[in-house]
Amino acid sequence: MIDNYNDLTVGKYQEIMVVLKGKVVDEYATNIQLVSILSDMSEDDVLNLGLSEYKVLNQKLSFLLVEPPKRMIANMYKIGGFELETMLDVRKMTVAQYVDYQT
Repeated sequence: MIDNYNDLTVGKYQEIMVVLKGKVVDEYATNIQLVSILSDMSEDDVLNLGLSEYKVLNQKLSFLLVEPPKRMIANMYKIGGFELETMLDVRKMTVAQYVDYQT
């Protein structure tokens, strides 16, 4: 199960934000959804866990209560099979890059 921001993918972050911005039925339902997302389990699988096992997984959600650490922007990011260079100076941007950015 993901229990820190370093291991949290952008996709999982987006799923978490959908849950947190949605209608909150109750704290239990929200936590079950979050455990499901971060542990790659279905909600039914989470509901079928033993209480002690669920408690351990639920406690691992605590990292979400703290704002992620701020980091310096890297010059290069590897995402999937791509290496992406960070464009920090827009004056060096080409027209094609600008159009891609706007799109």
